[in-house]
Amino acid sequence: MLRGNVMDDVKDALVALIQEANDAWRAGRPEAVASLFHEDAVLASPTGDVIARGRDAIVQSYVDFCRVARTIAFEASGFDVHAVGDTAIVRYTFDVTYEMEGVTSVERGHEILTFVGEGDSWRAMWRIQLPSTQSGC
Repeated sequence: MLRGNVMDDVKDALVALIQEANDAWRAGRPEAVASLFHEDAVLASPTGDVIARGRDAIVQSYVDFCRVARTIAFEASGFDVHAVGDTAIVRYTFDVTYEMEGVTSVERGHEILTFVGEGDSWRAMWRIQLPSTQSGC
């Protein structure tokens, strides 16, 4: 089990990876999220069904979103990290406002990622977003 400074280091590293990926897609570089994901990662729908399998398919989902949506605001907060050995789970809250096809939508929810540690690096192997509120204006 990770304790003390080691756990803090893991938490800091995982939060930084997520923030870098979020900054990248927000800056119009959705392909840069590839460094966050393991090559065999899975993207799950809110019901748990697999909707994308593999890093390339997951990156393409970011590319597709950025192609059709204009993100107005995005905030990630409340990072909660649990790690044991070479496995870690990160949960955080997101708030996003975006425009798609002339409709502005506001979503708040949670993203949960499961990471695997490989050597000195961590890669997400499973991702799910659980929207708690959504509105179209």
